[in-house]
Amino acid sequence: GFHFEKGCLKLSYGKKSRICVKKEPFISIVIPASFYCNNILDMIYTVSKQNYQNWECIVFDNNLDRPLSEVIEDIGDSRVKIFRSEKLLSTAQCWNSAVDKATGDYVCVIGDDGGVGPLFMRTVADIVRSNKPDMIYSSVFKLLSSRGSPTGSLGSCVDLPSRSYSSNVASSFRLGSKYAIDVARASLSFRRAILFNMQSLIFERGFLNYLRRDGLIFHSPLPDQYLANLGFCLAKSIVIAPKPIAIAGVSGNYIGNRSLYEDDNFKDSFPGTINMNDPIYNILKSKILPGSLFNTHYLVTMRYLQDHLDDFSPSEVDFDRYRKLQIAANLFHSNEDNWIGEVNYTVREQLTAQENEWLENLIDLTNRCETDESARTTLAEIRSELAIFAFSPVAQPVDTRSFKTLPQFYRAWVRGEVKAP
Repeated sequence: GFHFEKGCLKLSYGKKSRICVKKEPFISIVIPASFYCNNILDMIYTVSKQNYQNWECIVFDNNLDRPLSEVIEDIGDSRVKIFRSEKLLSTAQCWNSAVDKATGDYVCVIGDDGGVGPLFMRTVADIVRSNKPDMIYSSVFKLLSSRGSPTGSLGSCVDLPSRSYSSNVASSFRLGSKYAIDVARASLSFRRAILFNMQSLIFERGFLNYLRRDGLIFHSPLPDQYLANLGFCLAKSIVIAPKPIAIAGVSGNYIGNRSLYEDDNFKDSFPGTINMNDPIYNILKSKILPGSLFNTHYLVTMRYLQDHLDDFSPSEVDFDRYRKLQIAANLFHSNEDNWIGEVNYTVREQLTAQENEWLENLIDLTNRCETDESARTTLAEIRSELAIFAFSPVAQPVDTRSFKTLPQFYRAWVRGEVKAP
């Protein structure tokens, strides 16, 4: 398993008003919609059917072709609030605009590709009453979409283990501060210790405001990865809810799952491109290599994290490991044994002598794999070391039915037909 070093960072962010625990906390669910509008009604359904009343649902329309006000105009629930941008915003800009509308004591941004489970709000409320944490982190259920399905099926359900600890723990618990800091250290090292689904993260609003930098909560090309790690570093109190209470991956293009399983076409189909005007990108430009676009987005994101933590960052971004990952991304087609066998000249000329030597050794090992068992073993060890996770987040089947809609899955969950292993 991953070895977590002892950490010493824990900042105090001064006095802040705490919510009154004698009443139910007011919970904000935020849905910033940039890509998918077909699932919005279904996502709102998972919020409105909660056995809990003290909530609001913020829906932010990022200049979609069909205004979301037309899609959800007949809901008739004043707790569902719609806002729209008249111009297309970047992901971080969209999420910032959306979360700024939230007024709840606790806030969860579920994006436009997820939902909440039947006991989501009740679980959050129970944790708040007993712990009053700055931040809650939970597991999620994942819907494995059947891409290209003529039926538009959402697919079967799996439990996606979200962390490298507490797999056998049933009840919520406080995460030790040193362990929390080591989560961010692992991320900065390109060896993530947990998954960062926005649906997994619930923030106390005062703490969320404390995380603002330059007046904004979300930064970088991967704002969820950025904010989660910033929160893990700076929260005084984090509670882990080990059982799934939310849903991820409603659409077939769910980015978290595609990066998790290293889809062959993932590096070419990741939405968006590098923002050449990004100040952090321009600082790092000389160290960036062609390869996985996700890895480069992640590199820029982690540098944002390091800079915004300043002297309190638990470590620096591991550029050497990033470059090895990019070299491997050029060499290998996928997470299997398929490989290209060469790296083109434009990449090679950007490598140091040491990196070129490492690449030649990797190619030599790959060439000898068919006849040399020791070469196969060594190569397997290298590729395992190059994995982006410090644990094995293997999805565990929960329900093999192919759910057609999110409400169908939600109702099956309510009936007790969907349970974590």
